[in-house]
Amino acid sequence: MSTLNALKTILVWDIPTRLFHWSLALLFGLQFVTGSLGDDWLVIHSYLGYTTLVLIVFRIFWGIWGGHWSRFSSFFPAKRASPPSITDGHPVTQTTLSPGHTWLGSLSITVILLSLLAQIISGLMTNDDVSFAGPFVKRVSNDVVDWMGWYHTEVGYYLLLFLATLHICAIAYYQIIGINLIKPMLDGYKTVETPGEVSTVDTIKKRLFALTLLALSALLVFLLLLLA
Repeated sequence: MSTLNALKTILVWDIPTRLFHWSLALLFGLQFVTGSLGDDWLVIHSYLGYTTLVLIVFRIFWGIWGGHWSRFSSFFPAKRASPPSITDGHPVTQTTLSPGHTWLGSLSITVILLSLLAQIISGLMTNDDVSFAGPFVKRVSNDVVDWMGWYHTEVGYYLLLFLATLHICAIAYYQIIGINLIKPMLDGYKTVETPGEVSTVDTIKKRLFALTLLALSALLVFLLLLLA
């Protein structure tokens, strides 16, 4: 069988995963803008942060019970694919990459999610000494508030900018070498040549389950804020 005949197209990214990805990207951009403007915009900035926390909690749930390639169990594949320049002389192409996240992609997503979570947690305990105070400021000591404020503005802010820039550069690099990572995140499909690769299930039932998990995530964040 020729390589051409062996190619097949499978669904990799289900709609909940794609909506999560683009919603998170939008929220990240809006938080950057509102955080930079400061003052009255900080209230909007905080609500955007709460919404981001809902998405992160949802992604944790979806990483356990979501589509096949969105689950954490599919992260860090044992057979790692790398960019061209492989010693065996066989360059990696769109069809030979892991259908889901590559090993480096898995590491990138994990670090980004953890960094966002750390940024949100620090924001919950941060104030600007003028017009804004996070909901948990009164629950912790002034030293913790000062430390969280320092991390939020001097560490987490630049760390996330660096990670976002690195993420975009990686996508651009793959685009240059002929591997389109944007299209699959838009339509969900990838063409692969590895035998036995499974397609993600994306049925109405699965989407309703995702909506239920999203509602549960929102409820958990709301209850967390009530504790303040």
